[in-house]
Amino acid sequence: GRLALDNVERALGRSSITVVALMLAVGMSVTLGSWTVAFEKALMQWGESAYPAEVMITAGSPMVDRHNIPFAGEQVDKLRQEGIEGVQAINPVRIIVQDMGSRRVQLASLDSESYLKALAERGVGRRVLASLDEKDGKPVLSAKTLTDKQRIVISDNVAVREGYEIGDKLELNTPTGTKVFEVCAVVVDYSSTDGWSLIDRSWYIKYWRDTNVDKIDVYLAAGLRPLGSDDPAYTKAEADRRADLRLQVRKELRIGLGASAEKKEGDKADVLFVTNNDQLKQQLKESLEQVFAFAKAPELVTLLVALMGVIGTMLAAVIDRIREVGMLRAIGATRNQVTGSIVVEAAFLGVAAAVWGIAGGIPHGYLFVKVIGLATSGWNLPYQFPLETALRVGLAVIATAAIAGFFPGRRAAGMDVKEALAYE
Repeated sequence: GRLALDNVERALGRSSITVVALMLAVGMSVTLGSWTVAFEKALMQWGESAYPAEVMITAGSPMVDRHNIPFAGEQVDKLRQEGIEGVQAINPVRIIVQDMGSRRVQLASLDSESYLKALAERGVGRRVLASLDEKDGKPVLSAKTLTDKQRIVISDNVAVREGYEIGDKLELNTPTGTKVFEVCAVVVDYSSTDGWSLIDRSWYIKYWRDTNVDKIDVYLAAGLRPLGSDDPAYTKAEADRRADLRLQVRKELRIGLGASAEKKEGDKADVLFVTNNDQLKQQLKESLEQVFAFAKAPELVTLLVALMGVIGTMLAAVIDRIREVGMLRAIGATRNQVTGSIVVEAAFLGVAAAVWGIAGGIPHGYLFVKVIGLATSGWNLPYQFPLETALRVGLAVIATAAIAGFFPGRRAAGMDVKEALAYE
């Protein structure tokens, strides 16, 4: 080991080139890992607050996407009249595209009181960056604020890109003329890259003269919410009981709607889907894992750089020290000791590259997420240090460097001692 470090010091120029190349590759992996972890965690947290309902009813598609079809709002009254056991509340949601400044932004309308009450009961909440209302010194959303006056909630990317602030007046074109809404809150939302906004359904019906809905959020009674493995009340029997109850509620909803969740031939608008939101959240998680799998590609590049760079550096070091290796063998160094010194030297280069690459990737990752990402997308992502990525890449680089040093080490150890001593 001492011999290996001495060799590194004596050839700092050559060693530094390899370390810098590896360091840049490691730093790139950590930077992309920062963005991936931040975005994935932010999306999952947002999904819990954006979709608090346990069941969702849609038409034409099981999700609110480009395939879903708005359907009559009378279905809401029908469900309320049925009074299905286990259903706590029903919230109709309408989503349209609205011109807002220079952007075409998603405009969602819903019963804000039911929505915010459901968030509070489920222990989740929207991440509010700024608001007219505060609680314990923190900005919060208030149903009263949205219903008392013409007010609107906007997403952070709309606020950043259009320069809107709390209290600004937005003019929205409606079928009944131009209406002015005051910005009452800025929240984090990832529904659309162009932006998202929210108003109370009462204002939408009044000015847009539209009673259709894109989905109906169904909030189940507290006892029907699924239990997590960390819940003190969690038992297999209790979890199975709640699952059966949830299935029964969904069945009753289908009967109450008088429509099947299975696709029929004919008008797609007649086909209503009753979907378990937990399944959608699981699909969202799986989709995110697949989408962000590309972030691991730089790690492969890093390992290739490590393999080729270290092999080249170590071969050059062996050639430069042929006579020295012969001398070591002549005074009693074993083949394994010679090989070991080369492997340790290569591994040390990997350690140096991993440490400095991770150290450099932290501020660069923060800059990428909080400055570049915010400026390009408008999304305010929380920075997350990619511990798993850093450990995986760092250890892989060290191991790859050590393996890469093994081959030149064996070549050095296999030299003929007399020829090595006579080498000029």
